Amino acid sequence: MKMAIILYSGTGNTRGVAERLATKVRARGDQAEIREITVTGDPGKGADAFQLASTPSTDDADVVVLASPVMAFSLSPVMKAYLDQAKPPQRPVRVVITQHFPRSWMGGRQALGWMTRALKRNGTSVAEAMIVNWTSKAREKQIEDGTDRLAALV
Repeated sequence: MKMAIILYSGTGNTRGVAERLATKVRARGDQAEIREITVTGDPGKGADAFQLASTPSTDDADVVVLASPVMAFSLSPVMKAYLDQAKPPQRPVRVVITQHFPRSWMGGRQALGWMTRALKRNGTSVAEAMIVNWTSKAREKQIEDGTDRLAALV
């Protein structure tokens, strides 16, 4: 099986979680490839201040993971743009959300809800999701348990 992890990472936190997931998938004997969404401009200044430089494909993957940080208590505008512009996978996806704040209700749940609605509009759904609260004392457990769950689904 092949997992494609499509990600945008503003600070490296989301990338770090994606790399841990990929390592676990590979340890199980499956393939995992990280494909990064890149931009030109500054996403921190709003949707009009950047353009997507790459929109990675999911066509060759058996399992798709979308990974994104929370920005301004919502899904990153980069992931929003990707979901609007890219061809959505025609199968349920897995989701990784990272956020600075210690509680999921401080943006993580809103980001997951936005992504769930966007995927539903495009004819797919979320099969499994994890939210990592970066400043939480439970962060390592969230990462460990969440990546274990997602790796087991390959």
